[in-house]
Amino acid sequence: MATTMDRKKLLKVVKALPDDCSLEDAVYRIQVWAAIEEGLESLRKHGGIPHDVVVARLKKKWSRRRSR
Repeated sequence: MATTMDRKKLLKVVKALPDDCSLEDAVYRIQVWAAIEEGLESLRKHGGIPHDVVVARLKKKWSRRRSR
């Protein structure tokens, strides 16, 4: 999935890299940044899951595992 990038934000990520950063590390950090940006955009568009709903789901899931 292609992600469009804001050049200013991308430059900020690149400028934050250490001077001795490898190309692999730079690409990894850019990919992590892009994934975070994509997640935040999805959250802005579609909203998130309310905290109480997450807690209820986890309690239900964990209680099933304990009863096995």
